[in-house]
Amino acid sequence: MAPRESVQSGLHDRDAWNLSMVDHECKCTGRLDSFMIEFRAFLPYDISDDRCDTARNVYRVIPLLEWLVGSCCPSISSLRPGETQLSPPFVGDSRSIRELKQQVRLVARSDVHVLIEGESGTGKEVIARNVHSLGPRNPRPLVILNCLEMPPALMQSELFGHLKGSFTGASRDRIGLIESASGGTLFLDEVGEMPKALQAMLLRVLQEKEVRRIGESARRRVDVRFVFATNRNLRELVVKKRFRLDLYHRMSSVRFHIPPLRERRSDIPPLAQYFLELSARKSGHLERSITSAAMKRFLAHSWPGNVRELRNEIERAIALYPEARKIEASMLSPHIGCGEVEVSDEELVKLHEAVKRLECRMIGEALETFHGNRTRTANHLGITRQGLLKKLKRYGISPPRRNAD
Repeated sequence: MAPRESVQSGLHDRDAWNLSMVDHECKCTGRLDSFMIEFRAFLPYDISDDRCDTARNVYRVIPLLEWLVGSCCPSISSLRPGETQLSPPFVGDSRSIRELKQQVRLVARSDVHVLIEGESGTGKEVIARNVHSLGPRNPRPLVILNCLEMPPALMQSELFGHLKGSFTGASRDRIGLIESASGGTLFLDEVGEMPKALQAMLLRVLQEKEVRRIGESARRRVDVRFVFATNRNLRELVVKKRFRLDLYHRMSSVRFHIPPLRERRSDIPPLAQYFLELSARKSGHLERSITSAAMKRFLAHSWPGNVRELRNEIERAIALYPEARKIEASMLSPHIGCGEVEVSDEELVKLHEAVKRLECRMIGEALETFHGNRTRTANHLGITRQGLLKKLKRYGISPPRRNAD
């Protein structure tokens, strides 16, 4: 089947996107890249629930549409200015994080299961949310379960559901989380804590794509993408016979590893600035900054709690000193950065330059994505519109004139 026929067969007649638009854009205006930008931006925000099936079909044919664009206009090297923005954002510009974000963008468009490994507080749930939001299942639900949240005895009922009267206390039928996530994504956090008996049941779901509620003989078909996360070393658990080897291989079609914050200290300044602006936006207070002395303390700390600990420290300082315009070193917890790692002034200057470059790049890409609309750009970046205008002036960034509001 020709690519055009393949594309058209994936759309419903009543609300198909007529591909003559592609030819028209190419031949008449040469603005095919703009068409693709609008096409992508349309999917996550403008499709109502009763058209979710259509949305998923359309998302599956995006690669074919890109093929059409490349065939018609080979001079177009990129269909979208910059890279697809992660939402929620995963802040960082170290080499390991840039590579991770690129991998997430690529893998999200497929339907493979994903295993995310990393210490507690590194941002595994943020990656899981992006795998869902950037993929074809975005219109459908993202269901989240932390395997440490409930006793093992209740986990089977929570995941698989049960029939009324199947056990003491089962007063009504209940749909399990796996069925609830059908068509969407199920994120199982701390999967290394799952009881071994449930691991066998989960393996069957991954292999056969079917579940059986407690007390029920029939099996039900499900269509779920699984994203797993753990702060444990699953390979060690396999060796110790505490985790099934077959399940480990089945669930780790793609593995992401998030390095701890102490191994990517260049990400600390942009993360601190991001959380500072996020807190200021939530509280409605004026924008704040971080002094060099305080940043030295941040950079010298080992951050055993990783990004979560850094965010808590920023929020603590703002809560204790709500009127302060600058976060001083004296406002930080006594244990932050005390005699752990020495940071020179030269290294601090380099890090500030790295923060500047990262902010300029993120602002520029967001402005291009939203066609110069400052309000939408500010909302996407998690800062106020006034804060965005200050940064535009500070860095000398000129937004596109179109829709610059």
